[in-house]
Amino acid sequence: MAEEVAVCAKCYYEVKPDNVEMEMDLGYKFSERNGYGTVPSVPCLELLPATTDANVRRSVQLHELLSSFTPVEEAAIRRITPLASIVKLAHGNIGTKGNISCVWQQSSLGTVLPNLPQDCRFIVIVRQQGTSSQLKSTKFNRAKIQLALQLLKETGLEAWSDIEISEHNLNQWPESGDLCDHLSQQLNLVVLERDEEGELYVAEDNVGQDNNNSGAEPVQVLRDGNDIGPAPLQNDVVPDEVYEAVVNIGEQSEVGAENALLAADAVNDAVQRIRGTNPTSQLNANANDPPPTTPLNVNGLPPPPQPQLNANGTEATFQQRDVLPTDGFVNMNTTRYAWARAFPTVFIPRYASINGEMCWRIFHDWTAWEGPRDKDVDFNSWCEYQMWRSDGVPASHPTFALVLYNHKLKNSLQGQGRFVVQNSGVDMTTTCEDIRNAPPGHQLRKQIDNLLKAAHIHTANVPGTDAYWRARYHEFKATSLYQSEVDDKTAAFFHTASIAEYHDYNLRLLLSKYTKNLTNVPEDLPDRILTDQSAFTAAVQSYKQIVTHYFASKLEIWFALFMKPVMGVDQTTLSKEFAPTRGGIHTHSTNTSSHPAVAKFQEYLRDYAESADNAFQLVNQFIENTYSSTLHAGDFPTQPHTVFHNKSHEARKEFCSKTRDGEKVWSDYEMELARAHNECSMKVGSVLQSDFGYNACHTGNPPSDWVKPGGLPDQGYRPTSDDMQRSQDIKERRELKKQKWQSELRLFERNANYINHVCTHKCSDYCLKEKMRQQLFNADLHADINPRDTYEASSGEMMFKSKFYDCRMGFGEKLPYDHSGENNFTRGIPPRIKPNIKFDDNGQPKYEAVRNHPRRVQGPHAASYFGANTDTQVLLVANKVYPTDRIAHENLSNNLVAAGLGGLDHNNSLHILVEYLTKYKTKGGASSKVWETASRSITEEYVNRNGNNEKTILSLVGRHMGEITNSMSVPKDQACFCLAGGKMTRNTIGSTFKCSVNATDLSSLGATEAGEGEAVDSSFTWDNVVRRYKTRPDATEDLNVYHWVAKCWRSNKRTPPQFFGYDNTPTWPLSETFSKWTLTLYRPWRQSPDETKANHESFKAALEDYLCQQDCRVPDRVLNAILRVKRGEMGVNAEESEAIGGAPNAYTPTTDQERRNATHDLAGEAANISDRASNDEEFEDMTDELFNRLRSDAPVGHNWSDNYSVEIRDSLRSTAKDYYERQRQRTIDGNTEHEQLELFDEHIYQPRNAKTDGQKFLVYHNLYHHYLRVQHKQGHLHHPPPTQLVKVEGLPGVGKTFIILTLRNIARRIEGRNNADLASTPTGCSAFLIHGSTHYRLLSISAGKKEMKKPPTTKTSSNALEVAALTTRLRNCEIHLMDEDSMNGRPLFAHITNRHCHTRREGQVIDQEGNSINPATSGIHSLPIIPQNIATRPHGGIPMVYSLGDCNQLPPVGMA
Repeated sequence: MAEEVAVCAKCYYEVKPDNVEMEMDLGYKFSERNGYGTVPSVPCLELLPATTDANVRRSVQLHELLSSFTPVEEAAIRRITPLASIVKLAHGNIGTKGNISCVWQQSSLGTVLPNLPQDCRFIVIVRQQGTSSQLKSTKFNRAKIQLALQLLKETGLEAWSDIEISEHNLNQWPESGDLCDHLSQQLNLVVLERDEEGELYVAEDNVGQDNNNSGAEPVQVLRDGNDIGPAPLQNDVVPDEVYEAVVNIGEQSEVGAENALLAADAVNDAVQRIRGTNPTSQLNANANDPPPTTPLNVNGLPPPPQPQLNANGTEATFQQRDVLPTDGFVNMNTTRYAWARAFPTVFIPRYASINGEMCWRIFHDWTAWEGPRDKDVDFNSWCEYQMWRSDGVPASHPTFALVLYNHKLKNSLQGQGRFVVQNSGVDMTTTCEDIRNAPPGHQLRKQIDNLLKAAHIHTANVPGTDAYWRARYHEFKATSLYQSEVDDKTAAFFHTASIAEYHDYNLRLLLSKYTKNLTNVPEDLPDRILTDQSAFTAAVQSYKQIVTHYFASKLEIWFALFMKPVMGVDQTTLSKEFAPTRGGIHTHSTNTSSHPAVAKFQEYLRDYAESADNAFQLVNQFIENTYSSTLHAGDFPTQPHTVFHNKSHEARKEFCSKTRDGEKVWSDYEMELARAHNECSMKVGSVLQSDFGYNACHTGNPPSDWVKPGGLPDQGYRPTSDDMQRSQDIKERRELKKQKWQSELRLFERNANYINHVCTHKCSDYCLKEKMRQQLFNADLHADINPRDTYEASSGEMMFKSKFYDCRMGFGEKLPYDHSGENNFTRGIPPRIKPNIKFDDNGQPKYEAVRNHPRRVQGPHAASYFGANTDTQVLLVANKVYPTDRIAHENLSNNLVAAGLGGLDHNNSLHILVEYLTKYKTKGGASSKVWETASRSITEEYVNRNGNNEKTILSLVGRHMGEITNSMSVPKDQACFCLAGGKMTRNTIGSTFKCSVNATDLSSLGATEAGEGEAVDSSFTWDNVVRRYKTRPDATEDLNVYHWVAKCWRSNKRTPPQFFGYDNTPTWPLSETFSKWTLTLYRPWRQSPDETKANHESFKAALEDYLCQQDCRVPDRVLNAILRVKRGEMGVNAEESEAIGGAPNAYTPTTDQERRNATHDLAGEAANISDRASNDEEFEDMTDELFNRLRSDAPVGHNWSDNYSVEIRDSLRSTAKDYYERQRQRTIDGNTEHEQLELFDEHIYQPRNAKTDGQKFLVYHNLYHHYLRVQHKQGHLHHPPPTQLVKVEGLPGVGKTFIILTLRNIARRIEGRNNADLASTPTGCSAFLIHGSTHYRLLSISAGKKEMKKPPTTKTSSNALEVAALTTRLRNCEIHLMDEDSMNGRPLFAHITNRHCHTRREGQVIDQEGNSINPATSGIHSLPIIPQNIATRPHGGIPMVYSLGDCNQLPPVGMA
């Protein structure tokens, strides 16, 4: 019947099959009648009969035309433009950063078309050389643009009927060409090409004439350090077209375009300024500025805007009105045909028949249809439908999915915010003025804080947000508790996997079949995907929903076909993530296992734990029997055997070393521990090798099957030799791209090749972690070390701290060089002929397999079957040790922790692993303590903003919700996956049942019975839990609340509960609140929780007694948390988890920078997860001690004012005043001819010491522009060289301080004076490091939050010397270097820019009264004069202005 009425499966299952005919009378949700339906195949226009209706011909022509449009041509005709910050990722992927807003194009809300060429420059392309395909994205044809507009207008549709086709605008487009070529001379655009080796270079025929383009460097792909994803040796194919950057909007924007001199990627914060306030007022913010004096071009029109680029093309400055003229923002939910106007190539009008009537219609646009729809379609369903549309156009469009996903996120978040406001009980008419006028501590202020906290918590319902991942963190922890307490299961494996999308043959087959079923794709595309690598790669980039869902499906199949039967996996909690800098999907999962081998090695670990406990107990007994306070209190104030933390065995060892008997006791302990360790290592290794194939061995024959480089000879490895393979050799084999049957006769060779592809490690920025170490200083060996950086150790030797890089994956310190030529600096792991168990800093055991290769990644034989990167790490958790009582268990746990073997305690091991893996899988963790302060700062900024007085709390909540999406970065893979219905997490036992206990006071739990005739509420709330628990059958009398809910809440189905809303973090001594809720949940009671107190006066005493009873049912996890704080144990070192799960990714669309945002990192309703120790011995009240150190020999009634001198009191102030007066006068006098140059460590800070390519480029650029200035001064150049505004971005340690001081030395040497350069930073500490000043002191800017709120003005002072000195200083400046720019807020930067401009331009010196100061009568010589054509430049024409910093470091304090 479904085929009879021709409905898709999505519509078919809306109703029962017997109702299909009836439902078709109304139309299904996604039927053609309802405005959707399949996209029909469009016949070739040339094959249509001559008698075909004109409208039909026009419909076919319009479809063919728009389907062939390039992004530039689409930009020319769109009426609504998305403003997005597009980030280029590795392998041609793209993503978005921050919010996306859609705006009307300029001119009567976008009715005048086409848009001018300079309004369309928002896509930059990398084209691949030597391919048969043509570069399309920047190509345009004016006739196509004109014809498309005419056809669209002739449809008479609401979305296009009112457009005005401007002949003037059309004439601005050449007949045909390349937008980059058309604008290159004016906009410094270049097109980059990729050679056959995949390297980028500048195409000479496309380089503009401006000399800024000379020496342009290749565009560097943003990556996780150098991590290039799965199977790196074969990821050499990139699409023919790779999106590099887009133009954004901003009043005045600083642009970082990843070294692409092509188009500006406007700064996101400028969009925020427009978005956050009245768009009209912001867009017209410069309305009172004088008209520009730009000369007209040959057409009598102003030329396109000239961006000010720095030398390497990473910075540009634009005026908003020049970058992208707009006429206001568009509501994409309510504006009719908004999506069709923004993406005309996705929603192409067609002439079709509906109910027998032929007319023009726009299908698939959610915002409008020709009339009322038979059935409403919710927005989320529409998004999913678009990703699976029958023609595949929405998914394959370069940016549609990114814009749509951002809009969906914003809709979801705003919906959560509205829900919270409507249910908060707060007056919805409350305005920003009411909030601003409410004093601190006022009830309204408290209500607003609680409202915003609730709104942020509710954002956990939106996948991808910080709150979402924090909620998953607590959910996974609750699942782990359920598995151990109810199912008696323990995590056994941590599994990670990613997709080698460029290699998987099954994906190739799937994409071929998918495109074969699409309408209106080239007929030969399915076959070309199977045979042509470039076609396959293009399909991977186009149909991201297929790629990501293929991986999700492959993962499900992998668990069913391999992980369960081979590894015994029976339960899993899984999360899917997307690499922030390459976009690829990958997964992490924690798995329990019922494999017999798991039980075996857990039993061996328990034997090890018991042996270690017994041996350690003998040491404690010896110390207890030997310790004498008289003899030992001096060296051991605290008895060593009473201290239990992971370093306390050192004190025991030292105590035993004092006597011969003690040495014998400690020697016996070490021998027994070594015996137990070796025995356990061999047994565990035998099980893991025989049952799972765990190893770190290369199966190939060395050296021919190994890849360069070899290993280090001092580790016992074979060194690099010419017989070894090169990376290029591995790449050319393309092993993973072959089908399995092609290698059936050479499986040994296939496995060796596979190991070389994806099972060997190569250190990169992704895994290398910067560390510092102390090193003995030798003046001869360390000549490059500044003596000021050395210090004297307690031994009297001179030491210094040196920096090195260590692999967080455990492959050792980075090598200083690589002779093999493979650029591989991995030191490697020494060989191992026997398996071993190693304990990390947390005492958690980790398995070390047999190894014959320095860089082989350890793992089971599973990797070779997965066909891509996969890693399965075994989790060594000992079986439970069941001592006679809880006191004995506490002693065992304490002994193991004190011995550094805490992970051998079953409960402690689970605690450590849960902290490792739940944080790693969800990037969760403890919530920020500064959230409330940060949230209030957002509120204060919004309610105090001009024009917001009458805005209500709905707007305020909307502002907070907008900040969440503004902090997120999303790759296209994630957008397509989530839009297409993909789920980010997977839990085989189902979602936890969440219940907040803080809505009910314990004292009221006795009065929760439903009244007569009242309906019984069955929802999972605390009131219902209490009501049903009190009336439970007698057969479940012995069950506590937790176990009763888990086993009995649902009939024949278990329920994993998650109780929160109370502080579940223990302290020692135990708190009353913690004790009360612990007993309520984990000790049986019948009518009231007060029964759990038994005969005790407090819950605290009752819990302490209950923990010692045999029938105690408090979960082992909770008991272990209590023991940890009782013994003062520190929290878990999360860095140790990297050796299990791998290092976290670098920057993420949403960041611990990965997925953390301090502004929104609020405390979840579940309690804080961090270990909070309360150890009074660690804290000391210094008040009495300091008081006792004061002199006590002063007589009573001593006159402390004797010899008091006012002159001495004021001497420092007077000296400082005199000093600064002399410095000002010296600056004004300008007598620098005979002044000796003051250089900064010139033997270090000189050009030839530049090491990295970036440092060399900056030095060369600086010298080159000094050369141009000298040429101009000598008359060889007629025009002064352009001002250089340079943005330098770099992580700590890359050499920014070296660049600053080197450039200062260069300026002083060339100019021959010490006042040629200025250096400043926001703080005094950072200014000291570069021998500079703070911005405030250098430029006489008033500090303070209030001052920053004022608009910048001309410097006024009654001190003529001060003003004149500032003027002279800035007018003599040739270069100003500003460091730590991440701490520069927009207000401070505005004051700096204002001071530069007004001080260097000709004008009078004004005092505080507004009167001009006469230099002649004020002792001021004539001030330097800057020519007008120079002074009107940015920053007053200072020749070179550098802004250096690291955007990942400290943000501005108190400034946006």
